[in-house]
Amino acid sequence: HLLAPGQALATVEGMLRVHNLIGDRYPEVRQTEIPMVEATEVLRTEDLRISASPTEHTRDTVALRFETAAAAVCYSSDTRPSEAVTRLAAEVDILVHDCAGPHRLRDTFSGSHSSALEAARVAAAGAGRLVLTHLGARDDDVLKECRAGAEAEFGGPADLAFVGTRRTVPHHSGDV
Repeated sequence: HLLAPGQALATVEGMLRVHNLIGDRYPEVRQTEIPMVEATEVLRTEDLRISASPTEHTRDTVALRFETAAAAVCYSSDTRPSEAVTRLAAEVDILVHDCAGPHRLRDTFSGSHSSALEAARVAAAGAGRLVLTHLGARDDDVLKECRAGAEAEFGGPADLAFVGTRRTVPHHSGDV
C-alpha cells in the first residue's frame, strides 16, 4: 500500500506500466493520495498517528510526523526552508531534516534543499534533537562544519545520519 502525493503516485503508475508489472503475476499496488495540505492525518491506529505537510521542493513532497504516546519524530523529506515543516516539527523529540551542506555553500546546491543552518532553525522551533540527513557533503571537514553550525544555531545536539544510522527515540509522556 503506497501513500504519497498524487505526482509521486503518477510516476509509480507510469513505471509499473512501462515495466509491465501490472497483472495477475504481480501483487496489486494499492495507492492512496496524500493531499498537499498542511497537517493532513495520513494514518491513525491505537498506538500511532502519522501526519503529513507539504514541503518546498521541485516535486510534490511531504514531511511526515510520527507520534506515539512515548515519542514524536518528524522527517522533513527533501525541502528548502518551509514554514509548514517548521509547524509540523514543533515539539518533537527528534527532527530528521534535509541538509545539503553548510550555509556558506548555500548557492552551490539546489534551491530545493536546506543548509545545516536552515535545518537548525526549524529544530530551534521546539525539537529536542536534530539529525541532519540527505547530506550532500562527503568531506569530513565540511560535515564537521555542518554539525557545528547546526548545533550553534539550534542550541542543542545535532547528529549526522547516513545509510544504516540508528537512533534511540527518548520517551516522553504525551497523548497520541
